[in-house]
Amino acid sequence: MTTPVYINGSESISLDLQNSEFSRTNVIDRVFLLLVRMIEVLQKATAATSDRLKFLTDWQKAYTDQLDSVHSFTMKNGDLVDKDTQSQRDIRDELNRANSTYTEQLRSRRQVVSDDAKTLQTTVNQMSDAVNQQTSMATSLLQQLSTILGAIFK
Repeated sequence: MTTPVYINGSESISLDLQNSEFSRTNVIDRVFLLLVRMIEVLQKATAATSDRLKFLTDWQKAYTDQLDSVHSFTMKNGDLVDKDTQSQRDIRDELNRANSTYTEQLRSRRQVVSDDAKTLQTTVNQMSDAVNQQTSMATSLLQQLSTILGAIFK
């Protein structure tokens, strides 16, 4: 049995009840802190994923730049094989076929990176949505606590 606490001649809440209320307040505080930590972790993960997305975008650009630099062999363009003889036409055709194969490989590789980037962009969007949802939840919790505290201390 606990002894009641008196404040200004009025009986206050018993010590047991005070400990109980403190535990409830502590639980609310811990839930809020966990929400804040979860938001921080989600934000860091989203930022790291966004950095990876930038890397993939730069990689795609490098493939595009490489594609733009592939030479095309034509007659009279200043190459060593620009004469109008059958042997030089055959050499030009062979070189252009090799370059065509090379450009197709580059396009294929760029497409793989592009697909990865699209998937990663979807992930970034989902993570950003999760951050917003958790932030809304924390804001709602704070608003509700403010309302409760306002009602208590009127």
